[in-house]
Amino acid sequence: MTTELTLPLVMAYVGLGLMVALSGVGSAIGVSIAGNATIGTIKKKESAFGQCMILSALAGTQGL
Repeated sequence: MTTELTLPLVMAYVGLGLMVALSGVGSAIGVSIAGNATIGTIKKKESAFGQCMILSALAGTQGL
């Protein structure tokens, strides 16, 4: 491996790591917000449990 390819390769791996880490952080924040909203809704209206669980899970798929 030559020295000319080392810096671009390192930058590519750093970018890949940032992409995975930041998407995971964003997904965790979204899941916590949706989870709090789900709990509040279920306390007021217990019949909305199924719909709330689907909406709560949607935030977790954004990091994938």
